[in-house]
Amino acid sequence: MKKLLKGYKKVIGVVGRANTILILTIIYWAILPIFYLLLNFKRESMSGSTWRNKEKEFLNSHEQQF
Repeated sequence: MKKLLKGYKKVIGVVGRANTILILTIIYWAILPIFYLLLNFKRESMSGSTWRNKEKEFLNSHEQQF
């Protein structure tokens, strides 16, 4: 009976490690990018436009570089 229990524990240990790797891989590649996209979309919608107006003096700065 003890040999059967030891064998059972080894098999369950392997299955548990495989489940851990599978679950962590799914979280990393499927769930985290979804949350990133949602947060990024929320951040962009709250801030309005991401375009910035350049100052007039900056527009002509290439003429007098030196």
